[in-house]
Amino acid sequence: MAREAPFAKMNGLGNEIIVADMRGRADRVSPAAAIALNADPATKFDQIMAIHDPRTPGTANYIEIINSDGTMAQACGNGMRCVVQALAAESGQKLFTFETIAGILNAEEHADGMISVDMGVPRFDWQEIPLAEEFGDTSRIELQIGPIDAPVLHSPSVVSMGNPHAIFWVDRDVWEYDLDRFGPLLENHPIFPERANISIALVTASDALTLRTWERGAGLTKACGSAGRPRRSQRGAPRPHRQERHGHRAWWAACDRMARRRPCRHDRTGRVGVFRRFRPGNRRMDARPPGRRLMAVEVVTFGCRLNTYESEVMRREANAAGLGELKDGAVIFNTCAVTAEAVRQAKQSIRKARRENPQARIIVTGCAAQTDPAAFTAMGEVDLVLGNEEKLKAHNYRALPDFGVNDTEKARVNDIMSVTETAGHMVDAIEGRARAFVQVQNGCDHRCTFCIIPYGRGNSRSVPMGAVVEQVKRLVGNGYAEVVLTGVDMTSFGADLPGAPKLGRLVKTILRQVPDLPRLRLSSIDSIEADDDLLEAIATENRLMPHLHLSLQSGDDMILKRMKRRHLRDDSIRFCEDVRRLRPDIVFGADIIAGFPTETEEMFKNSEKIVEECGLTHLHVFPFSPREGTPAARMPQVDGGAVKRRAARLRAAGEAAYRRHLDRLAGSRQSILIERGGLGRTEGFTLAAIECGTPGEIVDATITGHDGARLIASPLARQAA
Repeated sequence: MAREAPFAKMNGLGNEIIVADMRGRADRVSPAAAIALNADPATKFDQIMAIHDPRTPGTANYIEIINSDGTMAQACGNGMRCVVQALAAESGQKLFTFETIAGILNAEEHADGMISVDMGVPRFDWQEIPLAEEFGDTSRIELQIGPIDAPVLHSPSVVSMGNPHAIFWVDRDVWEYDLDRFGPLLENHPIFPERANISIALVTASDALTLRTWERGAGLTKACGSAGRPRRSQRGAPRPHRQERHGHRAWWAACDRMARRRPCRHDRTGRVGVFRRFRPGNRRMDARPPGRRLMAVEVVTFGCRLNTYESEVMRREANAAGLGELKDGAVIFNTCAVTAEAVRQAKQSIRKARRENPQARIIVTGCAAQTDPAAFTAMGEVDLVLGNEEKLKAHNYRALPDFGVNDTEKARVNDIMSVTETAGHMVDAIEGRARAFVQVQNGCDHRCTFCIIPYGRGNSRSVPMGAVVEQVKRLVGNGYAEVVLTGVDMTSFGADLPGAPKLGRLVKTILRQVPDLPRLRLSSIDSIEADDDLLEAIATENRLMPHLHLSLQSGDDMILKRMKRRHLRDDSIRFCEDVRRLRPDIVFGADIIAGFPTETEEMFKNSEKIVEECGLTHLHVFPFSPREGTPAARMPQVDGGAVKRRAARLRAAGEAAYRRHLDRLAGSRQSILIERGGLGRTEGFTLAAIECGTPGEIVDATITGHDGARLIASPLARQAA
């Protein structure tokens, strides 16, 4: 049930600021609560400044900054002045030291009533801002909007004062530019992996400028202290669009970081709902040590497609935190907890990595680390253990001994059940992959008796549709011909979003708004949750690939009930029949567990038969593996030898079904996405050998036969020649 916290709505130099008092409590303002508050015209805001108890000795409070769209901000000078006014009025104190996600900052209320905030030293390095690609000089980066021969805005200066900020210097009235239109496009430009504030600035005198700003997550704002930092300089004001602005760094560094402003004005008071809980921890950020040589961060991924996607986010965040500069490198293990064997393999790989890289920093994260952090902290080979939420944020990778911070706290694993939203992390590519993965959902609200994953991933939460579409556009723009939507319980998508859109609506929206996407594919789905829009898309959208992987788990009704599944065998058979009528070329894969507790021979035979009854082709067989803490681990177990024999029988049934599938495709024409030299996948996800094409390219071919494991394909272009 939602709880409430007192707040005051204030006006900070034009910004609408809500200051929420979260002291003395362990919860936090959730994105859903922020969005709901902003929807009320009486409490519409630009930022929420949530005042928490201090996390670091020597600081007065930890300040969390939430944008009106529910996303997090790293800094807000005007909002911080409102915080100072509120706390100064309460305590009589004039000097404050705060901590934010961006680090430590100082603030002061002066005798004349003015309030100043030291936002810290501006950051110009492209990795620290951060930017998606290297720029030696961020005073003028190659970025424009508008026609190539007559751009509307171009060549901004880029800096970070806690938030990435791009400033376009112009030579005419800033109100002549349609920032309502250009702001969202520039904020989400691929060059800004964390999005950016966008400003248009006109220098009107040596110590004055006119400024308009589009804030990430907030939109047009009436004021922005960070953008206004370069208002005076020992070198004078820069000239717009001139190459000789070589004094940019010194000019920024010399400006008044203690920008004094009038105090905020109270508009109203009220209460804000809060939902999430967190555990406080040391999040102090120190500067990177100089002189380190750049080294790549190695990420070793186990398990599902979602892990593959998240590994790219982790790689980016770890590099942003400076792990690539460690003298001896870093290896991050993104683990899986589906089976005990997956955990064993991860530990084995960790030990091997330590033997081969004795001085490297080894970090372990993923579902196995989330569900059993003690097992990995006990390993002498491991330097740091991160939870599934912590692994996606750069600041958690900074807390390593090499950075002079926290050489004793080895585990950073918070309660995953407290996480109530999933951010749409932008990635430009999936390393080593010809197809791209896009996360649309995380976590699971179901509690199947055999499954440990909800305890590793938390409850179900969806990525907003707009963020998913933008990610797909970004990947297609980077050359990907196929995108795979992925999640833990993907067919539960949208239940927690406004209007509760379902997966089918998301699929239709992507295909409509990204017309240049050749192939859209779904990862594993729960057939009982498939909605009408999804079935319609399967039937009518040729760009939606004819391949579905089903989470069946068993073909026996009693076992399905003991698993706490939401379907029976007839539901699965009927679903496959219905979809095959809608899309005759559909190909089905499925997960099936062999040897679930209490499974008899007759029950197992029902699972064997469902391979043919559903027309399954790509079978994933799991010998039952009891996971400690799950109800199934306490049920009467099937003999281990019987489990192995049943798994072997299921695999044999799957292999026979797969060979029949290969036989049926002989002589057919197929479009094949090349994955690596000489191999690719058809639209139905069948492996094919083909002697042409580069990874990521789609090649039309005729199937001339198969070798029992893969199709043999002859390119049509070669046949025509």
